[in-house]
Amino acid sequence: MSATGDIHNYPRVPHNDQIINALRTLGKGTKPVFLSEYGIGSLLNVIGEWRCFQQAGAREDLEDASLMRSMARELEADWKRLGMQDVYPFAEDMLLDSQRLHSRQRLVGFDAIRSNPQLCGFNITGLLDHSITGEGLWTFFRRWKPGVADALSDGWAPLRWCLFVSPLHGYVGRKLTIEAVLANEDVLAPGRYRVRLSVFGPTGNVWRKSVTVEVPAGSKGAPAPLALPVFKGELKLKGPAGPYTFAAEMDGASPTGGRLNFRLSDPVGRTTTKDAVALWGIDGKTQRWLERHGFRCRTFTPTAPRRREVILVGDLSKRKTAAAEWQQLAAQLARGSVAVFLSAKAFREGDNGVRWLPLRKKGRCYEYTDWLYHRDWVAKRHPIFDGLQAPGVMDWDYYGEVVGHSVLEGQDTPDDVAAVSFAAGNHNYPGGYGSATLMGAYDFGHGRFVLNTLDILEHLNKHPAADRLLVNLIRYAGEHARGPLAKRPARFDQLLVDLEYTSSAGPR
Repeated sequence: MSATGDIHNYPRVPHNDQIINALRTLGKGTKPVFLSEYGIGSLLNVIGEWRCFQQAGAREDLEDASLMRSMARELEADWKRLGMQDVYPFAEDMLLDSQRLHSRQRLVGFDAIRSNPQLCGFNITGLLDHSITGEGLWTFFRRWKPGVADALSDGWAPLRWCLFVSPLHGYVGRKLTIEAVLANEDVLAPGRYRVRLSVFGPTGNVWRKSVTVEVPAGSKGAPAPLALPVFKGELKLKGPAGPYTFAAEMDGASPTGGRLNFRLSDPVGRTTTKDAVALWGIDGKTQRWLERHGFRCRTFTPTAPRRREVILVGDLSKRKTAAAEWQQLAAQLARGSVAVFLSAKAFREGDNGVRWLPLRKKGRCYEYTDWLYHRDWVAKRHPIFDGLQAPGVMDWDYYGEVVGHSVLEGQDTPDDVAAVSFAAGNHNYPGGYGSATLMGAYDFGHGRFVLNTLDILEHLNKHPAADRLLVNLIRYAGEHARGPLAKRPARFDQLLVDLEYTSSAGPR
């Protein structure tokens, strides 16, 4: 860094506190830095763009038109196959929602960049959805994406507030950090300015503070700083749960921005269920959390219970599992129990990420890097998302890193789909398009199992959405795990062979 004043930076999305802090401290202790490339794109509106080609009377064999048509048809076919019709009026609305949320994420980047006094310039990625991607501020046919003009007007303003709340989705009664920084490009005359800060919630103003910011005079050898820290502190708000706004204003000046929305949620309460959950590969910390919330836990063992039960399965990749254990799990599922796989790493053996996946068509499992070109995660109307932001594109301000980056791809369509990821206009997928199930249930004999790629366990007791998802998953599984165990289905031994759990379908 000390040898150059130019940097390209495309960190993973959603940005966590560490990434935001890295953007805010680029160039610290060095000469000023020009951030020559940075940005967060959206999904490419392949449906709308294909219709623009049609509207213009373009030949369908043109390379760009043909590719746009192909992606649009794949998306619409998946939309129907995955049962997404009740999420939005039309599939294109999901793409438009992706563009709208992208404009909010542009402001996240502006806050981080404009609050960094060492960044002397910023070249935004990118102006246009060129190369058949979703990286631009304009669409392929030169239309502004929803909300992006307002975001640019705010983000490039010579005088603007950069506000931060961590976490953006927190718990009632727990600490959160708020911070205000004033970006100033020689707009304000030197002097002292009075600033008023407020946190406004469902009951009105719940916190206020007045501070003074001093704008220094610059000189030929030492220009005035491009960003001035105004306030940073910790709060603990008692609620109620709901949407909140961190607001700032100042006397004698009118910066843009000055409002940042965040959310507080109540911790989940104790369950009233009397059913036990069996745990396999679940750590002690998670078990204690479950027990504090009223769940009776037992260790998954080869001895089958008399009744159907819910089995929670964690990351088994760090231990060597035996075929006999997977055979026993399959036997219990086939007789009516329900397994919830809380980690996509549960099926890994060595380099094979789907070795123990209980499906004949195993597909593949891998980690995807979501950055400038990213997927969007879409939740359906489903009991697993009760009490959460759904249906629709999962807002990063609400879910944060819970959305995760594991991908299960190439399997048969689940019998019950709860959430899906979509990529449209993405170079990392053949033909520019891809989709994958984030969460869905498969019938298995008299029982079923749930596949999940969201990072729930990693954020349990750290993010309200993770807590609620876990409770909802157990309740959902419990509704399908009632009554005594059924008889083992016919041809079960052959099923074990098909799943590659055993090499022989002989008597067992």
